[in-house]
Amino acid sequence: MKLLFRKKPHYQLMCVRTDGTTSVAKVGTHVAYHDLAHLVVELKGRFQNGFFGLAEQGDALESLSEPSVIKNLERESLVIEVLVRGLGAMLMGACKPNEYESLVREELGDLYDEFELNLTEQLAREWLSTYEALLAKWERLEENETLLIEFNPTCIQTSVVS
Repeated sequence: MKLLFRKKPHYQLMCVRTDGTTSVAKVGTHVAYHDLAHLVVELKGRFQNGFFGLAEQGDALESLSEPSVIKNLERESLVIEVLVRGLGAMLMGACKPNEYESLVREELGDLYDEFELNLTEQLAREWLSTYEALLAKWERLEENETLLIEFNPTCIQTSVVS
């Protein structure tokens, strides 16, 4: 799947699915930070039914942001959301990589063991490093430039498109 993060006065995200179909969402500029965190967690955590997994399966990007849809998503999406918040907390310095696992475990309770997360400090550092690298590329974009991200279950490739 390809993702195009376009920096405009309002951020635009386009998903080009492996079957060639597309979906577009236009949202506030700062939502890109949250979406990039989702990308890291879903890819590195090998989740199939998060925001981008559902988009790849055919769900419209804009519908995945609607509260009525969110409250009916599978439990995996809840787990991903907690992991994304924790990643954001690490980025902001509110949580250190060696505290990530306990932060997530506390919020998820029994879901932590059910999903066999096995978060380690090394994994938290890797996720944070990947997230910071993607954010740095996003921050360097000029208005109307696009960060193209192509990913599969093993890697993320990025380029800038004008």
